Amino acid sequence: MKIIGITGGIGSGKTTITKYIESLGYPVYIADDEAKKLLDTKEVVNEIRNTFGEEIIENNLVDKKKLANFVFGNENKLKQLNTTYIPLDMDK
Repeated sequence: MKIIGITGGIGSGKTTITKYIESLGYPVYIADDEAKKLLDTKEVVNEIRNTFGEEIIENNLVDKKKLANFVFGNENKLKQLNTTYIPLDMDK
């Protein structure tokens, strides 16, 4: 089995090509979609809250825009976000 990764900037056609590949019957794993799902898990919400504060949380979910505004432009906070280990119970 071969695994192919597709990368590129915004608007480069990643979604178009992955939909085409999927239409041919090949399985497609879209990491961005899975990451968004993980961001809504209780473990991740709690870790974000503990690391960056309550102001990043809205209705017990991570406010993605607030988080982006908080970490982008601050190299230390972005590094902290990208290196935080959050154990997940994937059986839930």
